[in-house]
Amino acid sequence: MENMFIRALAVISFTMVTKCKGTVLVTSDQQYAPLNGQITLTCNVDMDGVQDVNFKRGSTQRTQLGSCDIFGCQTSNAVKYSTSKNSEPSGYDLFYLTIKDFRETDSDDYHCEVAANRNSGSKYITYAVGITSVTLTPNTDPISVIENVQQQFTCVTSVSRPAAVVKWYLDDKQVTSGIFTATSQDVTTSTLTYTPERIHHDRGISCQGSNGGQDLISTNKPTLNILYGPSVPACTYDGSAMPSLIKVREGWEVRLECNSDGNPSPTLSWSHPGGGLSSPLVLSNFKRTHDGIFNISARSYLVPSFQQTANLSSSVKTTVQVLYPPDAPSCRVGSSTITSSTIYAVRGKTISMNCSCNSNPAPNYSWSMTGVSSSTSGQYIQLPIQDRTTVTLTLENTMQFTNGSTEQGRRESTFEVNVLFPPVVKPLANVVALERGNISVACQITAGVPNNTDFKWERIFDMIQVSMEQTLGIINIGRTQSGYYRCTASNLMEPTGYDATFGNSSNTVYIDVQYEAEVTNFTLSNSNHGQNFEVNENTKVIFYCQAKSNPLPNISLLKQSQYLKSATNTNDLEFTISESVCEDDGTYQCTAQNTHNTQADVRSLTLFVRCAPRATTLAPINHNVRSATGVPAVLTLKLVAFPRPSVKDFLWEKKDLATNTWHIVADDTYIDIIISEDGLQTELFFRSVEEKDFGSYIVHVNNELGTYSETFRLLAQERPHTPFNLQHLKNGTIDTVHIEWTPGFDGGLPQTFHVEYRDVETSVWRNDMVNTGKISHVIVGLSPNTIYEIRVYSTNDIGRSNVSNAIEVTTLKRPETDIPPNHAPVVGGAVGGSLGAIFAAVVLVLILRRKYTLHCSCNMSLSTKEDEHSGRNGHGDENQGYNAAVTYEVVSATKETPVYDALNVGNDGPENSQVYMPLEDSNPHVYYENVERDDAVYKNTVLKNPVQTVL
Repeated sequence: MENMFIRALAVISFTMVTKCKGTVLVTSDQQYAPLNGQITLTCNVDMDGVQDVNFKRGSTQRTQLGSCDIFGCQTSNAVKYSTSKNSEPSGYDLFYLTIKDFRETDSDDYHCEVAANRNSGSKYITYAVGITSVTLTPNTDPISVIENVQQQFTCVTSVSRPAAVVKWYLDDKQVTSGIFTATSQDVTTSTLTYTPERIHHDRGISCQGSNGGQDLISTNKPTLNILYGPSVPACTYDGSAMPSLIKVREGWEVRLECNSDGNPSPTLSWSHPGGGLSSPLVLSNFKRTHDGIFNISARSYLVPSFQQTANLSSSVKTTVQVLYPPDAPSCRVGSSTITSSTIYAVRGKTISMNCSCNSNPAPNYSWSMTGVSSSTSGQYIQLPIQDRTTVTLTLENTMQFTNGSTEQGRRESTFEVNVLFPPVVKPLANVVALERGNISVACQITAGVPNNTDFKWERIFDMIQVSMEQTLGIINIGRTQSGYYRCTASNLMEPTGYDATFGNSSNTVYIDVQYEAEVTNFTLSNSNHGQNFEVNENTKVIFYCQAKSNPLPNISLLKQSQYLKSATNTNDLEFTISESVCEDDGTYQCTAQNTHNTQADVRSLTLFVRCAPRATTLAPINHNVRSATGVPAVLTLKLVAFPRPSVKDFLWEKKDLATNTWHIVADDTYIDIIISEDGLQTELFFRSVEEKDFGSYIVHVNNELGTYSETFRLLAQERPHTPFNLQHLKNGTIDTVHIEWTPGFDGGLPQTFHVEYRDVETSVWRNDMVNTGKISHVIVGLSPNTIYEIRVYSTNDIGRSNVSNAIEVTTLKRPETDIPPNHAPVVGGAVGGSLGAIFAAVVLVLILRRKYTLHCSCNMSLSTKEDEHSGRNGHGDENQGYNAAVTYEVVSATKETPVYDALNVGNDGPENSQVYMPLEDSNPHVYYENVERDDAVYKNTVLKNPVQTVL
């Protein structure tokens, strides 16, 4: 009792510890149990501390087979089952169940269950079954199949565990493709989808099954009978391979020997033109109707065992030509088929003969004529007829047969050609007559074949018949009877193959009745009559001038004495303007004259083209007029317009660039607005161009049809004007000077500035070119504490400006010692007096050097003495000789500021420590005094010279 209590207590305690979830996996040492053998199941519990498991059997109701706990393993039937567990000290998670003497009734679900939490795993165990049979269907032997038509074979095994593996064979060669295998209820079914090939004929097909034991082969192994259609027939003709073209003589026998491969053996036949048996392949009397394509066919009827039947065929073609010599020709002359060898043709005509005949190959046609040594080839011939002749047609062909033999064919036909021709009218001499005179003209002929002749006289200009006699007579002839008259002599000719025709011959005589030329009409053909015509622009205008005279006159069309079109020997003249434009406006004349006129006869008309004003295309517009200041310039616009604009219809304007607006331009003391009398030209005339005149102009002109505007530009084109207001900026250093200036007029072209500078102690100027668009410059590389003279000029593509007034600038002095900023007050106090004395001495030296006179008052100032040197007497920026320099000097300070503070630059100087003060640009003559600026070192400066810059 005590041991059982301890065991139960241990189990309960362990159960309490192993309440956690986990997995239970059941495996077996064999896939299937051998009958009467044994199989062992392994229970793998994946959770901590499990010792108590139960082994059970059954799918719905489970039967206890055994168990294991911490004390050991037990079983309900030790003869049938045995249990054990893992005894390794690392854990107790493997438990074993062995089933002994396994029978068919032992097949069931087996479970491993954890007692503490009922987690379990299971596995179905059954016994192995060996394969006993393999059955192949269909089992017909032999089995007939069609080449390349798929056939399915099925192999079914008996029940077997494990599932059987099925293999397929053609004879002893394994088939590996087209196989689908499936297992259901331990029966394996393998389906082979087989595509028959001709090389597999008479091979046996079989399948083989195995599930681990001995291989088992299907009992039936049907032999394959591969059916396939006929091959392309291979034929021979006359002992050689059949060519694609066979040439035979009409009436010959033709025989072909052909064979074709197939299973079953195919039958042979042919089809061809002209009828006849399809088999055998022989024709004993070849006719022309047999000419054409022969199609030799091989046909097989395939009857497979389990597939649809098929009727297959293949064929080969050859062309047979039937050759024969030329038959009698069939000929046509003109439009008629001739049945006689006699032909009638008109002299001077060309007749066509066209003959054809049946032959194969086509014949060569050769024509020969009496009196002509060369022959003409071709089926068609053109015969120019002059004299009687004999024509012979020769037909030939060469027949070359496929068997190698050759035969010539030949035939001749002869034709006699008789000639027809009309009477010939002899030449007639022209007749010159005066009005109211009498004439007589005889029509002389040479008789034709046939010789019956008729006569007819016609007046050509109106084709009126005037006589049927051989001689023409006219009494009291008038000018209306002037012209050509024709005499025609004719006979009736009936040629072979052509319509009957009157053979005729004609000749003309000109009866000339002469009078002087006059213009009878000059107008616009599409307008009302008159002398003045108005048309709208883009209208088609046709000028028509008509005159009469004999001989015919010379007619000319002119516009304002300029020839537009002329014609000789004509009664009228037409000139067309397809689409009228304003430039067509003007006076036009038509003139007519012949040898009897003492002067040309003239008529005139005036054409007005209605249009809104616009620039004429007859004169180019100069939109961009270039000029220099001080010289005349003119802007010109030539117009076309109708109705004509009046003076009040013109308006000139100029564009103000500052406000981007246009302002009216009126007559001025030096500007004239000129309008031509006809209102077709306006000019804006400048007597002497000023700088302010350059810019854009627009002129407006209108009439009742519209308004037109044209824009002009008056462009400057001269050398640039002199730069001015040259100034020295405050931020100079011991070796640099900053300057700026105001550009002068650029002359209408881009200008480039050049800076010249020199040490006043030297005569050599140095030059810096300024970057385009810049009006300031930094001169670098200067010497400290040195006076420099500086001036500026500019250049453009025309030339160079005068140099500006020069200024003088002194670079800063280099400090002798560097005083730390925190010692400045002490040093300033200690040496303030000394620096003041030095500063005064420096100022005095500079004053004496520059010829300054000292004036003392409440504020100290410096004034410049007059420089009497002849080179400095001129003033103004246009004087090239004026290079006078101006000098800026310090005169007083308004507060106690250390002298060296004035030398500080950049971020190292005191705040607002301006050194130089610029002049106001608006008034160069201002006298600058007491100009204030925060913490400025230099103030109260005086400017005597108006171009000086305050420092």
